[in-house]
Amino acid sequence: MTHHVDEMAREIASMEVLGPNPRAGLRYAVNLASKAAAEGEADVRTPFDTLTPGRAPDGLESRVRSQARLAERMFALHSGEAYAAVDGKLARVLGDAVNVTVSTKLGAAFLSAVSDPVFKKLSRAFNGMPEAGAVRSTVRMLTPGIAGDRAVAVRSGLIAEGAAQVMQGQARYIGDFAAHAWSRRLADVTLRWSLLSPWTQAGKWSSGMELMGFMGDLVRQRQGWTQLHRDVRAMLERHGFDESDWAVLRGAELYAPRDGVSLLRPEEIERVQVGEPGRAETLARRFLEMVHVEMAFGTPSASYRGQAAFFGASGRGTFLDAIIRSVSLFNSFPVTVFHLTTARLMQRAMSLQLKEIAKGRAPKRLVGHRAGVAALMQGGAMSLQLKEIAKGRDPRPMADEGGEVINLTAGNALQLAQGEDTNAGAELSSFVRNNTPGGSIWYLRLAFERLLMDEVERAVNPDAHSRWRRLQRRYQRDYDQEYWWRPGEASPDRLPDASAALSQPER
Repeated sequence: MTHHVDEMAREIASMEVLGPNPRAGLRYAVNLASKAAAEGEADVRTPFDTLTPGRAPDGLESRVRSQARLAERMFALHSGEAYAAVDGKLARVLGDAVNVTVSTKLGAAFLSAVSDPVFKKLSRAFNGMPEAGAVRSTVRMLTPGIAGDRAVAVRSGLIAEGAAQVMQGQARYIGDFAAHAWSRRLADVTLRWSLLSPWTQAGKWSSGMELMGFMGDLVRQRQGWTQLHRDVRAMLERHGFDESDWAVLRGAELYAPRDGVSLLRPEEIERVQVGEPGRAETLARRFLEMVHVEMAFGTPSASYRGQAAFFGASGRGTFLDAIIRSVSLFNSFPVTVFHLTTARLMQRAMSLQLKEIAKGRAPKRLVGHRAGVAALMQGGAMSLQLKEIAKGRDPRPMADEGGEVINLTAGNALQLAQGEDTNAGAELSSFVRNNTPGGSIWYLRLAFERLLMDEVERAVNPDAHSRWRRLQRRYQRDYDQEYWWRPGEASPDRLPDASAALSQPER
């Protein structure tokens, strides 16, 4: 039933934007843009082009062709054409392999997603909203006793996010895949138990509720168009609103789910009495579109644009498709993060700097953007330390450790290669440890390894104790880290020493 509703929503949206024959409508738009480019009339500009506003940008036709190809791949993903299988059996086998890989590799992805509030904070700052409370609002949506906020979110137009929860955590990182039901459930259970799916859902709901609450506050304060903060006006203009549209939005009644909370929702916007037939409905739909787009910035998820960077070049169930999806399995998510957040910040910074240069002034110091980059680095550091604790080790010292990035990647891989035993027992236990579905769930992983997998290794690998001692010595030598729950032990020695993160490593 949910699949049918999803298909109908996609088809209706396609017809509303591109006409009764969406594919023909897209071709018409591409041909129109190509004609305008050939005549030098297309407006496809980058921030660099603002320095020469009187001259048409170079490479106009190639830019249009590039954007047209991207649009066609994105439409194929939206309409489902990209998911049509050339060989259905092979496509399902590949999908099953993806789901099994997800169940064995993404169990600790939640520890990477704990930095989501950083993205929410950056999105709020970009749109002129208060930055405080990003973590609190997400946690509130996760609290079992606070069901009222989740119900309000669903009734406020965020029901699409609430109804299509199945595989949401996987879709966040890699998009959708055709597969048998058993493998989809396997991946879904892993992502739910790891808290990635509920954390992602809570982040999106809270982002949408916060934006509607913020807009409700502006309406309650009766702020006119010129009184709005410039970043708020920029957000509204970016989504197609102007001063007359804002006047209609200000005429909507506010929804108050509890004392001190007032939400501007599409349902109330639609009821505003406007002289033009259908205008209120159009503005209500556009407002909901704005909410959903900004939700995607607050909680980055795999998008059409990110997936189109890798997929869409071949049909499902082909050898080429298998190669592309194997290489790019988890890569559409970082591409999405770049397009949604990094590119947005870079474009804003570049535009501000070029405007200053065009006016003959020196570039401004972009303190806010530097703070945003620092916040992202802090989120990454927090994720790294949580993963260390989940593996039974104390937090990694970070003071004066510029070479940690190198050690963490190429250096660490080389050290592991030199320290690993090559006997069959060790290889077998390692394979089972790394490929057991659910074994990577972050809060179960350590107990799973110590109470089960270490015993398996003890039974099949006669050199297990020596390998564990070498492992402890290596982390103590390379990172000045001690284990709070040592390999091979049935219980921990102590609690994690949080102060280790601020300690100076011994040389």
